[in-house]
Amino acid sequence: MKYALFNQILGLLDGLITLAVSNWLHLLSDLLEFYTEPLVIFFKFIVVV
Repeated sequence: MKYALFNQILGLLDGLITLAVSNWLHLLSDLLEFYTEPLVIFFKFIVVV
């Protein structure tokens, strides 16, 4: 009985961690897109000048 509960808790934690990680990755990719665009423009400007 203890093992079943333990496995349920582990499964729940695993699901939560997976969800959190995927959310963080999504957020990070959004942030990277947001920040790299001006940087790319900036570098192009430097290369041109």
